[in-house]
Amino acid sequence: MEKGLKKQPLYNQLVDLLKEKIEMEMEANDMLPSERDLTNRYGLSRTTVRLALQELEKQGYIYRQHGKGTFVSDLSKQATNLSGTYSFTEQMISLGKVPVTKILEFKVVEANKYLASQLS
Repeated sequence: MEKGLKKQPLYNQLVDLLKEKIEMEMEANDMLPSERDLTNRYGLSRTTVRLALQELEKQGYIYRQHGKGTFVSDLSKQATNLSGTYSFTEQMISLGKVPVTKILEFKVVEANKYLASQLS
């Protein structure tokens, strides 16, 4: 890894490096090297490589298929607003994500005029 980026954690450096490779050299559904290959290639621990891959997955750059490997996501699909085409859940599943719904607050409130007009 590059020595000039010491202020940034190693896994973030690897995230940046892999993002650049994905954007410049790879296409959608291309397979990334295995965790073991990445640890050997960059001289990093497996934990560091896993953190980087988790971050890339969270950002939508890659998706994993159990028993098959890690692949480049179709980045052109991410930039497209598909809300009229299919549901948010379907969008997230197509990106390899697992959608979750959390109710953060639930209460009954009396609607003011603005809120009432938005609900009708």
